[in-house]
Amino acid sequence: AATPAFHAVADQTVAEGQPLSFIVIASDADADLQALAVGTLPLGASFTLLGDLTGDGQWTQADIDALIPLLFRTPTEQEWIIGDLDGDGRIAANDLTALSLVIANTRRYGRLQWTPDFTQAGRYPITFTATDCQTSVPRTVTVTVTPVNRAPIANAGPDQTQVAGTLVTVNGSGCTDPDGDLLTYRWTQVG
Repeated sequence: AATPAFHAVADQTVAEGQPLSFIVIASDADADLQALAVGTLPLGASFTLLGDLTGDGQWTQADIDALIPLLFRTPTEQEWIIGDLDGDGRIAANDLTALSLVIANTRRYGRLQWTPDFTQAGRYPITFTATDCQTSVPRTVTVTVTPVNRAPIANAGPDQTQVAGTLVTVNGSGCTDPDGDLLTYRWTQVG
């Protein structure tokens, strides 16, 4: 008896504030693949099982019937998320082939989507599990979120109009750095 297997899924790297999307594919040569699931996700991340266009939690001919019209018109965002099984950014005939493999219980497809915020730099191991009638097989993908150094916000106080040669005092206490970095100040007179 064959056990479930994952198609190659590389570890991922994304910068804070940037979108991440990747496809996870599990297969089983015995055609008894029951589930593809994900463990704990980072805050803000989502995982969608692909191919269930009818939304009934099953994969049947009705899903193929729902996918076929999407080959000939622009899908909604939700239709695209669920119907683009191979992750190539479009819905095409190869998605019909992929969906037929899902219906035959030889494959399951899922899409992870996440845009980490500016407080989420770090490493996130995400475990996916493929289950057939006898065995569950885990696969962990590590997502590394790299920090982004955002620009500080300068605030020297209100605009001032002074006679030429007059000493001008500015107050930088309103300056901030969204990353909490220490600030140094250098002011230049303009005009």
